[in-house]
Amino acid sequence: MNVKNRKVYHAVFVLFTPPGGLPSGLRLGRYFLKKCLPLPPHRYGPIFAEEQRKRQETDRQERMAFRFKLQKVLEYREQLEDQAKVALAKAQQLYIEEERRSEALKALLTEQEAKLYSKVPLPADERWLLELFIRGVRDDLQNSHMRLRTLAQMVAEAKKTLRERARDKKILEKLKSRQRERHELEERIKEQRSYDETATLRFKAASF
Repeated sequence: MNVKNRKVYHAVFVLFTPPGGLPSGLRLGRYFLKKCLPLPPHRYGPIFAEEQRKRQETDRQERMAFRFKLQKVLEYREQLEDQAKVALAKAQQLYIEEERRSEALKALLTEQEAKLYSKVPLPADERWLLELFIRGVRDDLQNSHMRLRTLAQMVAEAKKTLRERARDKKILEKLKSRQRERHELEERIKEQRSYDETATLRFKAASF
């Protein structure tokens, strides 16, 4: 302990010494010194050992951590696949809706044609209006069939795009998996070699 620290501890000791006597002041001074002085050297060993163990474990985890150089490319391809899935889902939904519309038009046309060709004769003007209506329904049904063919083509193209993007992503995923396995194997070999060298040094030291 240097002179400056001795003066500080002495001043605190005197400050906390009661006027009535020194025993309680001595106890208070010893308590203060016990709390404020650093640990004795023999008490540092376990602390240093624990810190060193944690530091070694952190270094080991950093070494074992695998970093894929094409990770950004893989993430971009995953985004493209997700976009393809969304596009396919939208195309399929449009096709389903148009198919329902086509079925509804077909049912309406059948109903109106049955009314037109029923055995009960219709007035001329009503029959004329019904024929116009049926012609319009037929046109709508024909347009719906054309739209269904277009949407079916859209669904097929969306499926093809999704397959291509899924394939591109799968290629990088397999590459990442192979590189990770090789990295882990190399790190295990390095770690085992380090353990072997440490054991050899300890054996040699024990031999002397």
